[in-house]
Order: sequence, then C-alpha cells, then structure tokens
Amino acid sequence: MKFLAFILATILPLAALHVEAGEPNLLDLEANETTVRDEARRSFLVGTWYRKQATRQGGYSEERAELANDGTYRFSFRRTMADGAIDEYVEIGYWGLVDDIHFTIATGHVEDGIVYPNDMTDPRGYDIYEVLSLTGDSFRYRHRISGNTYELQRVRQPARQRRGPE
Repeated sequence: MKFLAFILATILPLAALHVEAGEPNLLDLEANETTVRDEARRSFLVGTWYRKQATRQGGYSEERAELANDGTYRFSFRRTMADGAIDEYVEIGYWGLVDDIHFTIATGHVEDGIVYPNDMTDPRGYDIYEVLSLTGDSFRYRHRISGNTYELQRVRQPARQRRGPE
C-alpha cells in the first residue's frame, strides 16, 4: 500500500505535465516576447527618481535612483536611524523591466569615488520586484521576497538655459 501511495504521489504530478497526443510542446520562434507596452513602460523608467520613506525602526530611508537607457543604474542610499546615525552608500549595476517584473543586478559599489566590484556569486546582489504602478511621474513596486513597497517620484531636471544668437 505504501508503494502504491509512493507511485501515485510520483506519477500524478508528472501526469499534469503530459502533452496530449498530436499536440507536441513546440516553441514558436516567431512569437514576440516583448510588447510595445513593455517598451513604453521601460522608457518611463529612464531618468532620475527619488524617495524618502519612514522605516519600522523609527528612522527613514532615502534613495536617488538614476536609470540609464542602456540598462545601467546608480542608486544612492541614505538611511537615517532612530538615534540619528546615518549610513550612506552608492550601488551600481544593471536594471530591467519585463511585463510587471522589475529587476536589478548589483555589480559594484562606490566608495570615495572608487568603484569596487561585487561578488557576483552572492545572491544578495540580485533583486526582483513586482511593479504596482508606473507612470511618467511615479513608480511604485514591491520586493518579491521582503514585501517592502517602494514609492519613487521622478526628479525633473531644470530646463537648460537656451542661449540666444551671439
């Protein structure tokens, strides 16, 4: 009886993967896996963003996120603890957006203007987020592991002074 239970527990999940006869699991190499919506939403993210949020520990966390069109980023963090202690650091890496998934890969950090590479085998350098809302002016997303929700606002760059004829 135990053997039968083992067999059923092993085979039944595999049965869910069974492909009906005559319907092989063929890939469609011409299928578009990136949509026009993805391209437009990705373009919304390019630029500079800022957030300042309270923390459960009684302080607050600030972030300035600079997302480049080439998929690179520079995040400047400043955390103020409840006792007034301040922790600052700068992280660099790659970012991407596919459908409602935003991800980052931290490749290094900056100290005193010097870039130090991260250990790319460290899983803490890879983050994935669910996009909750994204417009040209605001970006709200939730970390898939911690559940923290971040809310950033676009930083508008002042218009350059146009020079008149000389």
